[in-house]
Amino acid sequence: MDEAEVYARDRQIKQDFLKDQIVDKGYNTGDFAQFLLEQRENGTEIDVWQFTELSVAVSDFQSRYHWNQHEGYWVPKVADNHHDLYLGEGSTAVHDDSKASLFPSYLEDDQKLAKELQKQQQEFKGPRQPSNRPQAPVRAVQEKPTPLNFKRIVCEVGEGQAKEGGLFGASFVTYRVVTKPLGYDVRRKDSDFAYLRKMLVRTYPHLVVPPCASAGLAKASPKGIEKRERYYNRFLQAVMRSEELKHSQFLLDFLFEQDLKNFAKIMKDSEKTVGPRQINEYVVTNGLAKVQYTTASTQFCIKMPDYVDSYKILYQELMDCAAEVHDRSNELAASLLRLHKNFEQLSELNRMIKCQSQHELFAWLSKLATGTGNFVFQTGELVRDFLGEDYMRVHWEESESFRELYNMRNAIDGQFVKSEKALIDRKEKLLKAGDLTKWGSGPFSCFKDEKQMAELREKILTDKSLAFTYMLPKESQECEWKKEELHFLTNQCLTEVQRVSADNGRILRTHFKDLSQSMCSIINTNHVMWADFLSHFSELCAKDLELNQSQEQAELVTQQ
Repeated sequence: MDEAEVYARDRQIKQDFLKDQIVDKGYNTGDFAQFLLEQRENGTEIDVWQFTELSVAVSDFQSRYHWNQHEGYWVPKVADNHHDLYLGEGSTAVHDDSKASLFPSYLEDDQKLAKELQKQQQEFKGPRQPSNRPQAPVRAVQEKPTPLNFKRIVCEVGEGQAKEGGLFGASFVTYRVVTKPLGYDVRRKDSDFAYLRKMLVRTYPHLVVPPCASAGLAKASPKGIEKRERYYNRFLQAVMRSEELKHSQFLLDFLFEQDLKNFAKIMKDSEKTVGPRQINEYVVTNGLAKVQYTTASTQFCIKMPDYVDSYKILYQELMDCAAEVHDRSNELAASLLRLHKNFEQLSELNRMIKCQSQHELFAWLSKLATGTGNFVFQTGELVRDFLGEDYMRVHWEESESFRELYNMRNAIDGQFVKSEKALIDRKEKLLKAGDLTKWGSGPFSCFKDEKQMAELREKILTDKSLAFTYMLPKESQECEWKKEELHFLTNQCLTEVQRVSADNGRILRTHFKDLSQSMCSIINTNHVMWADFLSHFSELCAKDLELNQSQEQAELVTQQ
C-alpha cells in the first residue's frame, strides 16, 4: 500500500468515526466545528488530528452536553457563548481548499443547512422545529426497576388443583406459582394467567409477549391440567428473559400477592391502565428508542405477514408430520408383534420334532421382532413428545404474538398517515389565507414592530417550505412524534422477531439434545440385541462350515 492509499484510508477512518459519534448521535456539527477550532489552529482540517487525539476531543465535546428531553436535542450542560454558533462569514478560521476538510462533503452540506436554518430562526424568531434525531429518550428500566429486574428469575408452575365453583360459580383450576430465588409462593387461576398476558400486551405493545395456554385446552382432567402447567411454565420463563417485561408492576403483584382479595382488587384497579400514547412513554432497557428505521426493518415489515403465515403453516405441518410418524410407528410396531408370534409358533413347532437348530433360530428371531417393535414404538413416542403438539404448539401460537406487534405497528402507521394529511391540508389553507396570526406560536409571537412583521410576512409567504416550517409548531411536533413512534415500531418488528428467534434457538438446542440422548439409549439397546444375535449365529455358522468341510473330505476319501 503506497503513501497516498495510507493517507486516504486514515482520513476515511477519521471521517467515519466523526459521522458515527457526532452526526448519527444528533450533535450539532457547527458547535463541534467551533469546539475544534478552539482546541487548535485549523482545527476543522482533518490532517491536523491524529485518530487518538480526535477521539479524546470527541469525548471532551460530548461530556459538555446533555440530552434535553423536552426540546429533543443536545444542549450544553452549562450555558456558554458557544451554543448555537456556526462557522460562517464572521469566523476567523481560514479555509484552504487544497487541504483535506475535517468533514466529508455530505457533512459540509449539513453544516451549511444548519447555519442557514439558524440564520432564519434568528431573523424570524421562529420556534425550533422537530429534529431528525436517530434516537428518542423514553422510559428506562433502570429508572424504576422491580425486584425482578437484572436477576436470573425462575418461575415454577405446578400442583394444579380442580376446585368446585359452588352453587352459582363454575369450576376452576388453581396452580401453585413459585418464584426463585425471591421465595414468592402464590396460587393462580387460568383466568389470572390470561389477564397477566393481556396486561403485558397492553403495557408493552412494542414487545412480542409470549403466548399463554389457549382456552381450547382441556382443564379438568389430570392430563389437561398437566398440559396447562407446561404451557404456563414456558410462558413465565419466556417473560423472565425480557428485562422490559420484568419491569411490569402487575407481573410483580401476580407473583407476590398471596391474599386473593387484594389480588382481585389489584386486577380491578389495573383495568384503568393504558398503554403508551406517544414515543416517550414506551419502556426500553437503556432508555433510548431507535426512531430512524433501517432498510432491513422496512423490507421485513413489508414481508412480515407472509413470514407469520409461513411460520404458522410450517409448525402446523411439523406437528402433523410428528403425529403421522407416531401413528405409523404404532402400526409398524403392531406388525412386528405379529411377526414375533409367528416366529414363536415356528419355534414351538420345531421343538415338537426335536429340530434344535430351527427351534433355537426362531426363538431368537421372536425376541428380535419384539425388541425391534419396542424400538419402533419408542421412536414414535419420542417424535410425538419432542416434535408433537404438546411441545411445538407454543411455537405455533407465537405466530399470533408476532401478528399482534405487526398489527400495532400498522395501526400507528394509519394514525400517522391520517394526522400528516390533516396537518398538511390545514397548513395549505392557512398559507392560502395569508393570516400569520393564526399559525399558532409562530414568527409573530416575538415581534411587536409593524415594519418587522411586514418584512417577515413577505419573506415567509413567498416560500412555502419555509412557511410550513413555522406553521402550527405544536401540531407539527405531535405529528413528528407519531412518525418517530411509527419508525420505532417498524424497527421493533424485526428486532423482536430476531430476539424471540434467538431465544427459541437456545431453548430448542437443549430440547433436541435431550431427544438425542433418548434416541441414543434406545438405539443402543436395539444395537446390543442384534449384535448378540450376530455374534451367536456367526459362531454357529462357522461350526456348520467346518462340519461341511469335514464331511466333504470324508466322502472324498471314501470315493478314493
